[in-house]
Amino acid sequence: MRRSYRQRRILGLLLLLMVLFSFMACRLFYLQIVRGSDFSRAAVRQRSPGFVLEPGRGDILDREGISLLDNREKNVYVAFPSLYRAEEQVLRENISSSLLLERLLESSPHSRDPFVVKTIPPEQELKLPVETLPGIVPAQLEVRYGPGAVATHVVGHLEGSSGRGIKGIEKYFDKELSGDRPTRLMAVVDGRNRLIEGLGYRLNRSGGRSVPRNVILTLDYSLQNKVESIMTEKIEKGAVVVVEPGSGDLLALASRPDYDRSRILDYLDSSRGEFHNRALRAFYPGSIFKTVVAAAALEEGKAGIFDIFECVGEIEVEGRDTPVSCMQLHSRGEITFKEAFSYSCNTVFIKKGLKLGAEKIEYYARSLGMGETAGLPLGEHPGYLPAREDTVVEAGMAHASIGQEHVETTPLQIAQMMQAVANEGRLKPIQLVKQIENEKGITTRQFLQGEGKQVLSPSTAYYLKLMLQGVVDDGTGTEAAVTGTETGGKTGTAQYSSSQQAEYLHWFAGMTPLKHPGAVIVVFIEESREGASAAEVFSEVARAFQELE
Repeated sequence: MRRSYRQRRILGLLLLLMVLFSFMACRLFYLQIVRGSDFSRAAVRQRSPGFVLEPGRGDILDREGISLLDNREKNVYVAFPSLYRAEEQVLRENISSSLLLERLLESSPHSRDPFVVKTIPPEQELKLPVETLPGIVPAQLEVRYGPGAVATHVVGHLEGSSGRGIKGIEKYFDKELSGDRPTRLMAVVDGRNRLIEGLGYRLNRSGGRSVPRNVILTLDYSLQNKVESIMTEKIEKGAVVVVEPGSGDLLALASRPDYDRSRILDYLDSSRGEFHNRALRAFYPGSIFKTVVAAAALEEGKAGIFDIFECVGEIEVEGRDTPVSCMQLHSRGEITFKEAFSYSCNTVFIKKGLKLGAEKIEYYARSLGMGETAGLPLGEHPGYLPAREDTVVEAGMAHASIGQEHVETTPLQIAQMMQAVANEGRLKPIQLVKQIENEKGITTRQFLQGEGKQVLSPSTAYYLKLMLQGVVDDGTGTEAAVTGTETGGKTGTAQYSSSQQAEYLHWFAGMTPLKHPGAVIVVFIEESREGASAAEVFSEVARAFQELE
């Protein structure tokens, strides 16, 4: 019995040892064979300080495959402080540029990490060829945002320390754009931190598992570039949005002030809001909102474009101490609904707003794309439409009817509204991202648009186009005219208080050409340059669009 018991114990122990040895053998096989190359590379990197020259990140392209980043390479010096720490005197004797010398030596005492000296000095500033100076290597660095890069507020930017996207498309599609195949400049050293003869400096192109992909947008590089040039000249603060109404594609979207993505830290304490995408932020729309009131009145049969109204220059409303004045751009007396729209008559549109009521106004505003985001991956503001408590008093509804209070919309939402008018009453979803492609140009993910929905009757859209044309032909927006082309649009001016001082927001939104619109254009100006008007900027953008057709 005892012998049999001992044999069973020995057998059990042997089996346990066999299991343990099998596990260890499998583990060793996994570490040495399966993951051996990965650990070898990690060991080399641990002993070899390196600097990433090419991050291996995907591109962001326009609808024709043109890069919106204009990424390119530039010549730089990569400095390895750990390699010249003991030979600083050699640098002092052979570099005559005090700025370069200071930049190199200030990092020497403590830093082991290599860094880039971004400006390469002329050859006469070096007494020896750079190849003979310790710890300094000429290289080509990939610059992600080149001088021809556009659409800063759409593309966004990367976090300098991690190389990950933290704004715009770079953030939203960071997973798709990122890869683990960077190209590093490495210094292969021994245990005493000396370059190993025969290895020295090497370019290491790692072959990771994650392959970066490219993001294809609906933007048109040429139009975006032209829009930004016009804005730089005309707009200090503001936004421009251009949409192709038939497809719903966003052709251009730009905001000012802009920022330089190579100097992100310079803007962190700025009060000008360079990081704000004003095309997606909500503001008072002013008389632009009269387009919603006009659409509601026409659709509900509460007005015809040639109906006659009376305007005596002002209107009294309950809850307001003083009457609301008309802009008085027309003679007092009888005026048609079309003329009231052309000359932005506050009196007529307050009357219409009060008659329609808050619920109808809100219904048509939401139908036309206001009060909610369009779904772009850029962090939109939903805007604001009048709540019940805003319109209990007559003055609240009156102010909302002319876009002065209780209504806030984004330039993108205004573009959606105008797009529905251009499409004979059909509102199509606005699209920014078309597809994701791999490195071979094969589509791996496609973003399909919905068909949209009919929010206005074709007849209402037709009458609205006639009213928009009247604004440009002989109304408040004559500066928006484009020679040889019928255009239509609506002006808007909204007053707000800033630092106890009255400030004004200026809008123009419209379409060109009028009969078969190829572009809906929205211009928003918070601060202009040299007194430029929104209608004037619209005209320039419309001409640029025609030239590129």
